[in-house]
Amino acid sequence: MNMAMTDVMRDFGVSATSAQWLITGYLLVLGILVPISALIIQWISTRWIIIIAILFSIIGALAPTFSILLLSRDLSSWYRVNFTPYD
Repeated sequence: MNMAMTDVMRDFGVSATSAQWLITGYLLVLGILVPISALIIQWISTRWIIIIAILFSIIGALAPTFSILLLSRDLSSWYRVNFTPYD
């Protein structure tokens, strides 16, 4: 994501501070959901997690505004929690 930050700032016309929220928001959601990832896996099947992941990725790829990009990236972090290996 850091490599694309200048392109995101140019394409959406946002400042570096606003663009940094793409990474900060992603990490905040990830940090909050890691402790409850076992419950999420019990509530939602793996098939639906993958379908939702693809949907959020498409929304993020086609985002017309920075707000939609930020929202789709933050929401997409919740499904990545379920596929993170823990030892």
